[in-house]
Amino acid sequence: MNTTSGGGMGTPPAGSPPPTGTVTVSPVSLPSNIPATWLDEIKDAVKSDRPSMVGMLLGSSLVSALIAAGTAFGTAYFTIKANGDLEMKKADLATRQAELKDTLSAYDQLDQRLSQLLMQLKGVAQLIQISQSYHTTPGNLKAELQGLGVSEGTILAMKADSHISPRAWQAVDKPLGELASAINQANLKADNFPSAETMIETDLNNAIEEVRKEKTDLKTEYFR
Repeated sequence: MNTTSGGGMGTPPAGSPPPTGTVTVSPVSLPSNIPATWLDEIKDAVKSDRPSMVGMLLGSSLVSALIAAGTAFGTAYFTIKANGDLEMKKADLATRQAELKDTLSAYDQLDQRLSQLLMQLKGVAQLIQISQSYHTTPGNLKAELQGLGVSEGTILAMKADSHISPRAWQAVDKPLGELASAINQANLKADNFPSAETMIETDLNNAIEEVRKEKTDLKTEYFR
């Protein structure tokens, strides 16, 4: 008996069209570059709850493409972000280093000028004391006092530099004010200078100590 004749239930011959009402799902090969229309179809399939369509798509290369694309995008995003953060940190570090360099340079210069002024102060005081022992007045006293005034002026000019803290200037201003007064008094009478020199020297040393302390603190804070 021929099982294929008369509309029987047997297996149809090879090459025959599928029976009416039968849905055949063939493997689908999808490209790695997903067209926008395909993305719309995926959305529609999910919205209409068509599991066969979703299953077909999930079993295709589309999912691999989506995962690969997502992974590549995520990797690229975080790589760019990390590189951007690194560049920002490097730029910030460079700015801080430049600012520290300028600040330390200003403190070094102030330290040097204060130290130079202290040496000049001692020299003028000693010159007057030696002259006093001979009951004379140094012939070059006026020039020496002018030299002190010039050195003091170079320190005062540094007040335009914002790198020096107000606290440091508070320590520096005291001996500078005392020195200006002592110079004026010495121009009137040289004997007035040595008596003021001791106090000025003490306050100058305190100012130098404060400047050096702040300089050390700046380095410590930066490298903490």
